Amino acid sequence: MEKKKINIRVPPNLKTIRLDSLVPYSKNPRKIQKGVPLVIESMKSFGFNVPITINNLRDRVIIGGHTRYAAAKQMGMEMVPYIELNHLDDMDVRKYRLADNRVADESEWDKNLLRNELAELELNSKLDSEWWKKTGFDEKEIAQLLAGTLQEPKDDFKEVGSNLETSHRCPKCGYAW
Repeated sequence: MEKKKINIRVPPNLKTIRLDSLVPYSKNPRKIQKGVPLVIESMKSFGFNVPITINNLRDRVIIGGHTRYAAAKQMGMEMVPYIELNHLDDMDVRKYRLADNRVADESEWDKNLLRNELAELELNSKLDSEWWKKTGFDEKEIAQLLAGTLQEPKDDFKEVGSNLETSHRCPKCGYAW
């Protein structure tokens, strides 16, 4: 059965390239599967606004945008926006690829501003009962955020103190410290 092609808007100021000419980085350590449906929903709603970055037009290896690549492939897109980062050498490409994925992990939400933004969206989206699907949050998360009951993941870090085990033993030689 052939995939149904979905027409996704691409800003006219971006250059495009054939999707099947791009080469995903084979050593990409980021697991992207959970993000693909969210990116598909975002692209359907807002368009393909963030280009895939590639190393150069000769090799066309993806630097950033593996999730967007997988989403575009799943939607049957033939052309995708791209930016060529040919000013980076191979080592800088590898470092940038990691940094590009890592920096988002260090960002946090301001819960009050997020709650206000979601409340305004909810208020102004009364005719669209599924407005929340376009935010990347699920319905339960939004309900908890709006109610102020979303719990942060528990921090299991133990402070140094009298109840923290500090003795160690080498499994080979038995040396203890």
